[in-house]
Amino acid sequence: MRDVIPCLRGTDFCPSCPLRGTIWGQNYEKNMKTGRKYGEKEKIQILIKPLIFRTLRIYIFSFYAFLFFVSLADAIQDEDTKEYIHIIEENTQLLLQLINDILDLSRIEAGILEFTEGDMDVNKTLDEMQTMAKLKLPSEVSIRLLPGADYCIIHTVPKRVRQVLNNYLSNALKHTEEGFIDISYHLPQEDRIRFFVRDTGCGIPPEKQKDVFERFVKLNSFKQGTGLGLSICTMIAEKMNGKVGVSSIPGKGSEFWFEIPYQPAGSQPA
Repeated sequence: MRDVIPCLRGTDFCPSCPLRGTIWGQNYEKNMKTGRKYGEKEKIQILIKPLIFRTLRIYIFSFYAFLFFVSLADAIQDEDTKEYIHIIEENTQLLLQLINDILDLSRIEAGILEFTEGDMDVNKTLDEMQTMAKLKLPSEVSIRLLPGADYCIIHTVPKRVRQVLNNYLSNALKHTEEGFIDISYHLPQEDRIRFFVRDTGCGIPPEKQKDVFERFVKLNSFKQGTGLGLSICTMIAEKMNGKVGVSSIPGKGSEFWFEIPYQPAGSQPA
């Protein structure tokens, strides 16, 4: 950190600065050279906080990798020890998710989260997501892919579409103990396409549905999660000129949807 602080006072980073060459550093240097002035608080927000969390993520990932290999060791026969390792792994994953979510929030607020456009085979993408979700399914839950069409390829930001839908799937997996989870989309209408994840979980009371997309909102404090995923979905949707929403019946289940402008494959925005 001793090398970083002086850099914040000028337009360039010193050669040893960890932020040199990163997307945060490039954005900061570009704005400084075009005359933008940063206050000390804003400098910390844009540069130091992401650096701290990136460093934490590296150490935590290394620790998690060590635990993974330890759990594979044949020498561990004691069931209590295996259970302790499993608990540590789960909480390490949760901490990593929290750090990743905070990094994404920082990128969005700084205007540097990547939104790379390209063509996306919708059915293929949802099929891949279904396959990955099956690995985490409770025994009493099934996941169904319900394509809105036999063939659907769109021009969009594939990485962010997957991020939003993966957040929806993660929530559905946490709150559905039996029944099914559907992942699908509606045929494009009025130049919009709507994706959705529907489940037969516990549902959300009407008075709380408007709050679920706010930061750090958790309707069930006993379920794992950071309370940031859905707020990130909202911010991503806004950046893509889209919107998000939910419809839910307590005790019956929920449907989270994500609607964005529809562009056929190969097209470019007007």
